[in-house]
Amino acid sequence: MQRVSIRNQPTVVLTGRDTVLAAALDAGVPYPHDCRTGTCGTCKSRLLEGRVDMLPYAPEALNPAEVAAGLILACRARARTDIVVEWLGAADHERPPVRTLKAEVREIARVAPEVTRLRLEVVGQPLFFAAGQYADLSFAGGPPRAFSMANPPSDPTLEFHIRHLGGVASGYVAGRLRVGDRVRVKGPYGNAYLRPHGNPLLAIAGGVGLAPLRSIVLTALDQDADASVHLYAGAREDADLYGSDELSALTTRHAHFHFVPVLSRPGGPTSHRTGNVHEAVAADFGRLDGHVVHIAGPVAMVEAAKALALQRGAAAHAILIDPFQPHGEDVGGGLMRAVFALRSGLRRVAGAPIKRNRRQPAPPPNHP
Repeated sequence: MQRVSIRNQPTVVLTGRDTVLAAALDAGVPYPHDCRTGTCGTCKSRLLEGRVDMLPYAPEALNPAEVAAGLILACRARARTDIVVEWLGAADHERPPVRTLKAEVREIARVAPEVTRLRLEVVGQPLFFAAGQYADLSFAGGPPRAFSMANPPSDPTLEFHIRHLGGVASGYVAGRLRVGDRVRVKGPYGNAYLRPHGNPLLAIAGGVGLAPLRSIVLTALDQDADASVHLYAGAREDADLYGSDELSALTTRHAHFHFVPVLSRPGGPTSHRTGNVHEAVAADFGRLDGHVVHIAGPVAMVEAAKALALQRGAAAHAILIDPFQPHGEDVGGGLMRAVFALRSGLRRVAGAPIKRNRRQPAPPPNHP
């Protein structure tokens, strides 16, 4: 076991095969993080002493100049020796602590051709989380997979929207999971959650990115019935656009809530807007100064929407992103790991080469 000294607290945690971030979160340390997959860069840290091995990560999250300067991603770093690290972001001590709970399946419903809505009842004390966060779910003792809570925190029944990818977790949910089955829940995780604010809120979802944004929108409207909230939901075609009846009904009860479905590849005539979801936002908003912008969905969509928000005047700190990267096992195992490895290269961090690892990387929420 290696000792990880965290300069910010100060705190010392022990880690074996876990990443620095996983060990810190398990010890209750409010380490800044979001995706846990080396995509977002939120857990970027300075390695002050010792050596680490780095799992594959997206080069956009940690560029070569940062690597040369001794920076690492805590979610991708495994300690080879005792190490000392210092995170660069701001810790959030208001984030609920990570806990492991048991839950029972209360409802399984196919809400779109590739999406199942799963509702769980926690056994014992409920899961405390902030709107927009996610949790790891384990089915029948299988490996954990991460999915965002779609319900507001005030609702004790946990709701998840799970896209079918043909992998172990999504395949099990789609074909074998039954009402009454037990599910292991660990969380909450994620930094792209709703903060108290008095600004207009813009939410941009792609696919099952609707899950965390549903939680955020319902919570924001519950806190302030007159809040100015726009929700844009992107899907491929009408059949993929789930939850629209509920969200459309909200517009009749909240004068300042606007719901805009957008279809990228409609199979025929449609009453909805068409094109890419961020393009619909661009057509409606000349400026986004003063807005809080939440974005969740596939990586490419998230990056395009984030670039748009910055271009239209949204402050960088007011843009909270939740990019969904498919988990390797659910999209062909080694293929996804190979893509990350090719993009990352065999960089060296503190004298230690990045290694291709046979274990699956920690999953992001909601694998699209």
